[in-house]
Amino acid sequence: MKEFDQNLNKVIEDTEEGVRTILAKPSSSESKKLQNLSDQLGIDTTDSGAMEERYTSESLKVARKWLSSSIVIPESDTVKTRAKIRVQNLRRPASKARDSYADCLILENYLDVIRQSRELGLPRSVTVIFISSNTSDFCIRQPSGLQPGVLHPDIATDFADLDMIYARFMRDARTQISFTQ
Repeated sequence: MKEFDQNLNKVIEDTEEGVRTILAKPSSSESKKLQNLSDQLGIDTTDSGAMEERYTSESLKVARKWLSSSIVIPESDTVKTRAKIRVQNLRRPASKARDSYADCLILENYLDVIRQSRELGLPRSVTVIFISSNTSDFCIRQPSGLQPGVLHPDIATDFADLDMIYARFMRDARTQISFTQ
């Protein structure tokens, strides 16, 4: 919840920019995905200005619903230790440049929940997506001008072991799963 609140404005800006970008290229495959998603959210697509606003507001409603439906899982000592080891070994999202324990703790908590869920029988056919627009910590650093978003090998290995995938934005995740409110 804290991360959600801290990053909400940036996510809203990213969402609005994404919708604007897609609407500027109506023939793109992304446009078709946006149309499908708009249909699922019940958004009228005849007015592109209204669509951008509605897409953001409807997406925010869904995100808040997801949060209110979530449960809080206490951090175990094992998870805290794994996060500290990740920081000590400078395994992403750890960094020399700053204190990255919080990012490592988030990632290790997420990995732990999925690991336990898989052990308890969550089928590998169930899509598990880690969403973060924080490409500077979670992805390979790309030269200027290249599209960021390739998961760093330190993290990609952990995800592959659990059959997890990565998405930069909620809109990217939605294109990979069946979505209903």
